[in-house]
Amino acid sequence: AEDGIRDAQESRGLGDVYKRQVHGVLSQIKKMAEKVLGNSFLQQDKTVDASVLSGVEYIGLYFSAHWCPPCRSFTPLLANDFYSEVNADSRRIEIIFVSADKSESQFSEYYGTMPWLSIPFGDTRLKTLFEKFEVEGIPALVVLDSNGNLITKDGRAHVMSNGVGAIDNWVKK
Repeated sequence: AEDGIRDAQESRGLGDVYKRQVHGVLSQIKKMAEKVLGNSFLQQDKTVDASVLSGVEYIGLYFSAHWCPPCRSFTPLLANDFYSEVNADSRRIEIIFVSADKSESQFSEYYGTMPWLSIPFGDTRLKTLFEKFEVEGIPALVVLDSNGNLITKDGRAHVMSNGVGAIDNWVKK
């Protein structure tokens, strides 16, 4: 009986260690997200914190705008043929809309067609992210790993040519 109690105590101790390690990793992801992306996002009509990024393998920064015809063509492909399919079994990627819209009404109308997160219209992070990732043309999809490291600035081309297979290319990098 004493062996069983000791085994249970040791097992519980390992579980606590594991929980602390997982909490530490999630904390690091949250700090990375806050450092690079800020600590809050829009999720349709509500504000959420960076913890919504916990557990994803990739973060896609989608630079786009309502007034841009190629953007309006690529958005449904990205949402329906890529994002939904890649995340069908488990959440592998979260996309964050980084808007170049010129008015809040354009932003709201366009963002209403998207299933992912967004940085709010007019937020200073928008300009910062365009500059940080040297985005000069839209649409653009910049892909980061869960630690915030750049995987590719050519995510749009990868999705256009490989569909859901694009994520397999990112795994290899």
